[in-house]
Amino acid sequence: MNVYFLFSLLIVIAALMSYVNTKFLKLPKALGLTVLSVSFSAFCVIFLQDSNPFVIALGSFDFKATVLEGMISFLLFANALHFNVIDLKKELKAIFALATIGLLLSTITTAVAIYGVCYLVGLNLSFGYCLVFGALISPTDPIAVISTLGGNKNVPTHIKTRVVGESLFNDATGIVLFVVLSNIFFFGVVTDTGEVTSQGLGYAWLITKQITIEAGGGILLGYIFAKIALIFLKTNNDSETSILITLAVASMGYLIAHKLHVSGPIAMVVAGLFIGSKLVESKKISPHQVERLDKFWLLVDNLLNSFLFILIGLELTSISFSFNEILVGIIGIFIVTLTRFISISIPITLIDKKLSRTSSKDNMLVTWAGVKGGVSLALALALPDEGHIIVSITYIIVILSILLQGSTLNMAINKIYPPKKVKYPANN
Repeated sequence: MNVYFLFSLLIVIAALMSYVNTKFLKLPKALGLTVLSVSFSAFCVIFLQDSNPFVIALGSFDFKATVLEGMISFLLFANALHFNVIDLKKELKAIFALATIGLLLSTITTAVAIYGVCYLVGLNLSFGYCLVFGALISPTDPIAVISTLGGNKNVPTHIKTRVVGESLFNDATGIVLFVVLSNIFFFGVVTDTGEVTSQGLGYAWLITKQITIEAGGGILLGYIFAKIALIFLKTNNDSETSILITLAVASMGYLIAHKLHVSGPIAMVVAGLFIGSKLVESKKISPHQVERLDKFWLLVDNLLNSFLFILIGLELTSISFSFNEILVGIIGIFIVTLTRFISISIPITLIDKKLSRTSSKDNMLVTWAGVKGGVSLALALALPDEGHIIVSITYIIVILSILLQGSTLNMAINKIYPPKKVKYPANN
């Protein structure tokens, strides 16, 4: 189907649903758009035939390609560009621990629990496939919660930084881990001799080598992109040209990383962080340029996220579910939340032995703020046909995560960090 038609259809749906949400529902953007798009998709599935042109058009959206080969590059770059590097440096140990040790713990514990549940309900899902599922469901999407966290003055700054920083980096590291594990259990690992193998004692070396190349190469490439972009930004006074330069980094930079077989998401995060920090510090870049860049990338971020949450809902028309898959998905949201709490608590305790700045309530909020989103679903859809069970379970968990966690986050914040009572002076 014509790409321009599909893009135009998506814009029309996004415009109408955004209007209905802001005019009538008045829900947070992520929650409102997801509710409307899921409801709309359910209506199409129930009341319209598969041969209906509108249903065919909705099913034509390539969610995986749209997210993993396009949107994620701009989303990660935009979020990294606006991230406060000073706050990041203060919480760097915690964020690094959560995006590495925490991610591995979450992947393994989720895999063990999901494997047990699938065995009990009679779903044939191997432990290797469960590990792949654990890797793809571990990344978080902070977009649904940033506005709530940012607008609540009772949430400590370091907690906000951890939530956003962890998401930036665990999206990138989670994708790397997913690629490695899916190559092992779905596609087979390519050895140095070009042989494809799916077993053997060389796993540890192959996994370590692939992760090192993907992550290390992504960091180096992102730094190079940023340095080159800053040369042009510092020698140019035109705001529109500056915007085009950053667009070039976010678009072509991601493609170059993919061609070089290094992590594009990590490259975009590093490039965005480095450019964002230098924009603030540099005296050669005018405040007007910085302001225009900020406004542009904020608009891009908001628009793409609106499309993303609508696409998540519309994907319902393309996924089939069995009763057992729905059951595992419902149980899975509790498993994923519990394993996330474990994977957060252990690394934070290790790096902050005195627990001077953290407590169980902080870890509870970081856990509940870890809403699952489009990245997890896109990764599941990237699997071959034998991964259809993982796709169904992932979709249920992503939808429940957005609806349940997104709708109750503000209540959780007020419960964990009660608003401070204003004391009035006593009347004499």
